[in-house]
Amino acid sequence: MKYKSNYEMEEYYFNSFKEIFQIPEGVPVHRDKPDFIIDGKYKIGIELTNYYIKDGDDLSSEQHKRCLRDRVVNNAHKKYLQEDRKSIEVSFSFSDDLEITNPKTLTSNLLELGRRLEMYGTGSVNKDVFRFIPELHHVYVNQAVYNNPKWNVQQVYQGNNICIKKLGNILREKEEKLIEYIDCDEYWLLIVVNFMDMAQDQEIMTGNLKLKSDMFRKVILYRTVLNNIVELQ
Repeated sequence: MKYKSNYEMEEYYFNSFKEIFQIPEGVPVHRDKPDFIIDGKYKIGIELTNYYIKDGDDLSSEQHKRCLRDRVVNNAHKKYLQEDRKSIEVSFSFSDDLEITNPKTLTSNLLELGRRLEMYGTGSVNKDVFRFIPELHHVYVNQAVYNNPKWNVQQVYQGNNICIKKLGNILREKEEKLIEYIDCDEYWLLIVVNFMDMAQDQEIMTGNLKLKSDMFRKVILYRTVLNNIVELQ
């Protein structure tokens, strides 16, 4: 899902959350510091933040790598279309373990792979076919004829468990900023894991997920789509 602004993103997450979690009676007001205030019998401030596997300034983060992947695939597809070749759609999933160190070579390799895929039927492609491109993890080709065939990146989830230490770091960072918040009777911290974003999605193992905060009355972990809710505090 694409958002026009951070404001809309927060609205979407909060509205989805309150559909499955009972919040106190009152009028929710979208503010800043905290992001939402439930104005009722008590004034409850709810701060919303997203859990990312790695920080965005980390060159190995999904946020950084996805931009480079998209650019390389788009460039390869443009070159493919310039050759006036067969109409095919291709989805690429890249390995989490290998960095793209030579975009120019990778673009050429993807172009060559596209030529080879013309002879294959619709479905997942055997890894032997793209073994010469170690950056790739999975390839799917669609031979159906479309007016505007696409080549795109669709990462295959490769599985990670959420990190309690990183959750603790998020909590500490938010506690340090509470002094800047609008005065409320109590505060909640809502940590969102966006199931649809490969930069965020993690397996949530509930057994040992507990945090202690003297400043937030509730610390809640919310995984979208699957609607996993874990009260950490």
